[in-house]
Amino acid sequence: RVSVIHFDDLLKAIDAVPVILGHKPSAVEILDHYGLELARSNPTVAPLCAQFIQGTPQAILMVEFSGESQDEVQSSWAAMKASLEHQEGLYSYYDAATKETKETVWSVRKHALGVLLGMKGDAKPLPFIEDACVPVEHLSEYVARILDSCRKHDRPLALYAHASAGVIHLRPILNLKQQEDLDIMRAISQESFDLVREYGGSWSGEHGDGLGRSYKNREFFGDQPYRAFQEVKQTFDPAGLMNPGKIVDAQDIGENLRIDPSYRTSVPATHFQFKQEQGFDRAIEMCSGVGHCRKTNSGTMCPSYMVTRDEEHSTRGRANALRLALTGQLGANDLAHAELYPVLDLCLECKACKRECPTGVDMARMKIEVLHHYHKRHGLPMRDRLIAHMPRYAAVASKLS
Repeated sequence: RVSVIHFDDLLKAIDAVPVILGHKPSAVEILDHYGLELARSNPTVAPLCAQFIQGTPQAILMVEFSGESQDEVQSSWAAMKASLEHQEGLYSYYDAATKETKETVWSVRKHALGVLLGMKGDAKPLPFIEDACVPVEHLSEYVARILDSCRKHDRPLALYAHASAGVIHLRPILNLKQQEDLDIMRAISQESFDLVREYGGSWSGEHGDGLGRSYKNREFFGDQPYRAFQEVKQTFDPAGLMNPGKIVDAQDIGENLRIDPSYRTSVPATHFQFKQEQGFDRAIEMCSGVGHCRKTNSGTMCPSYMVTRDEEHSTRGRANALRLALTGQLGANDLAHAELYPVLDLCLECKACKRECPTGVDMARMKIEVLHHYHKRHGLPMRDRLIAHMPRYAAVASKLS
């Protein structure tokens, strides 16, 4: 059985987690108002939300109970409800008992990251502190202090994921095209790190250290364990070829960013306005790189990748090529670059990406824009001219059938 518990206050939702854990649920997941608002505006996820989201919650907890029998599950679920009878901030339940309703709830949770990354504009929810894990009894206080830190810097925060394990993924919403926000990212990272150590938590609870957290490993683990890490790395990878800059000998958190203060695009006047995305360059930047377009066993996106299995024929590959063109990395800041044509040629303009991509990347419309610029410079191929002007000669051609 799955219950979706609605709260009118984020921190009060987190306060309820230790109470819920006393009844041994198999999962407790959280979504805040940012994720819920974006989900309700996403064409794929909105119909799912409409089936169970009640009112305008500041947060919901998705609580799952599993057991050997329906009676066992029912007993735990009823006991949880009784213990939450006077919980502050709780205003509604949605109880999913059938296979279909449970799948609907978990489908919305599965889309949580994708819809967050679909946030329009330059500011995006960034994952640099999202993997911190603290004991659940300190979770509400930790989140409150991170929220205070973000307010101090006048930046919002989105969150989702594993409340039951103390690994709520916190994502400050920053615009790394601005030096100020890069400095804020460093400051929030340090503040989060200090809080995690204060509460006896783990700096990397689920996703690993990577390029975002490895720079703190010596400080977190201490010199002696860190030297042991270096010895293991040197033993198995003396040339430093495998995942350089991760775990040991790490780079600064501000290095090798896809978007940074030096990022510049040159966008020619476009045929489409791209109003909703706030410009053609930002429409391209909607691609967050999660690679949902590389799936091969379900859905429609992306049919050309399903056939070729070549990255350049995925929606992500095409978005990266367009980004390279607009930032001058293909040698010219324009959309008529010869290298773009073969990348986009196999795009069927089927619009599956607009519907199935978690961030709603509309590669079909971007392809039409690029073709407009390409044909203005290079002219239309004879095949296209024959089809376009068919009404002019069809009557004559029919006599030669």
